Amino acid sequence: MKPVPESSPHDKLLNAVLIDDEWHALRGTVHSQGLTVLEAARQGRRRRIRLARAACAAAACLLFADVWYRSVHAPLPHGLDPAVPHQAVGASAGAHFISEQEMLSMFPAGSCVLAEVEGQKQLVFLDAAGAQAGFVLSSRFH
Repeated sequence: MKPVPESSPHDKLLNAVLIDDEWHALRGTVHSQGLTVLEAARQGRRRRIRLARAACAAAACLLFADVWYRSVHAPLPHGLDPAVPHQAVGASAGAHFISEQEMLSMFPAGSCVLAEVEGQKQLVFLDAAGAQAGFVLSSRFH
């Protein structure tokens, strides 16, 4: 067994402080006050977060209302009046129309033909080598 060392005056004072009931009471009071301060800080942080979320929601609502208002009350493009019926672009705009022959003459001879496809006239471009050979139809199409 180890011999118990003699206690010094400093050890006696430390032991007296640690055993003292007032020390335990002081420690408990400081602990509870610290918890109170931490809880108040936590509640303040939660309050600021709720306030920030409410501000973001309000800003989003205002932005949506502004975008909606501008889309509903947007001015019409220049020259477009809803009271005037829409006119076809062409004769009224002074557009120039060309005939079928003039259109075909714009391309090299034999490179295209004007064909009727499903009741509508369409410009069909041909293969140049096939056009020179005369486009012989195979027997399977007869």
